[in-house]
Amino acid sequence: MPRRVYDYPPIPEWITMNQIATVGAMIIGVSMIIFLINMIYSSGKGKIANTDDPFNLGGKYYWPYEAKNPHH
Repeated sequence: MPRRVYDYPPIPEWITMNQIATVGAMIIGVSMIIFLINMIYSSGKGKIANTDDPFNLGGKYYWPYEAKNPHH
């Protein structure tokens, strides 16, 4: 496929590849819009994370090095 041209010649293989690339770009664009809307909404209305145990694992798995090395 040549680059920097306004319109491609009507070769069926190029038309198919161009349509596949266009659909892929649209899917990526829509997913980025959804991601940005979710990020903005969550930053304003989301609940604050528990920084002591963010994944609710009970503390013993998230910071295992604190259990092995006592504070001196």
